[in-house]
Amino acid sequence: MFTDPKPNVIQDWTCILESTQEFEVNLAHNFLRDQDVPSQILSKRDTAYSLVIGEMALMYLYVPNEYVEQAIDLLEGIPEANLDDAILDDQLDDESDSAEKGIDHSDQTDLEN
Repeated sequence: MFTDPKPNVIQDWTCILESTQEFEVNLAHNFLRDQDVPSQILSKRDTAYSLVIGEMALMYLYVPNEYVEQAIDLLEGIPEANLDDAILDDQLDDESDSAEKGIDHSDQTDLEN
């Protein structure tokens, strides 16, 4: 009965990203804008029911046909972030800064740090 949703065909524009994650599409859109690549977001999010998952929350990122290759190369060049590693790195940096300054945290609770 239903088929997988497909991006709309828009003359002279190509869909290069589809996601149900609004932040992902917005980040890609802003990154491309910073690189002087025009892009537009088409949201099919069902705001009447505030659905943010599944087929009723798809968002598409389009670029003009002449920018497709450049945009895909730019987006593929972004390394995937591992949030756990970033948090761990921040914690290690904080500990090493404290050690360099000679700060003793042994008598403080976690909430005081």
